[in-house]
Amino acid sequence: MKPSVALLAAALTACNAPDSRWTGTIRDSAGVSIVENGNEALWRSGEQWRVEPFLTIGTSGDDVNYQFGRIVSVAVDEQGNVFALDFQAGQVRVFDSAGKFVRAIGRKGRGPGEISAPVWMYLGTDGSVIVADRGNTRISRFLADGTPEGSYPMRIDQRGFPIRWESLRDGGAVAQWRRFGRRVVGEPPPVEPVVA
Repeated sequence: MKPSVALLAAALTACNAPDSRWTGTIRDSAGVSIVENGNEALWRSGEQWRVEPFLTIGTSGDDVNYQFGRIVSVAVDEQGNVFALDFQAGQVRVFDSAGKFVRAIGRKGRGPGEISAPVWMYLGTDGSVIVADRGNTRISRFLADGTPEGSYPMRIDQRGFPIRWESLRDGGAVAQWRRFGRRVVGEPPPVEPVVA
């Protein structure tokens, strides 16, 4: 039996308006709001935030399309389709809003349209899927139907290599870089730059 990981989409049940019993303070420090909470809990029993699953995708059964190794990125498009980037499988799996498998994008490997060690995924406004692949040191683009559309090199130089990616509202992305080299015991770690 192959290992599987359940893909869980969850909704947070929001809390109500601020409670007048709050005893904390808010102060300004050079334009940054600093919030300090009081010592007393404000939630009454049953008022806490809850995570409520509304879709679970994954199985330990025989269908490999529903088996996951290590999911490193998840995205949902405007139609409610779920895109799961699996590091171990080296592919993106697409499921409809009901959790039914639709298609796989990419496959494990080092050739065109293949993915080696994916770390991040982004859904383009045109339906394309962008995958940052540290193993192949490239960013690959796939059309909405999964067809490979090309790639460009991921810069890895004396600054180090990108370890974390985040999507921006304007369609861009930022990356956090890990520097190469050894840390000296007792010295603070080097600053890890964020590159837009």
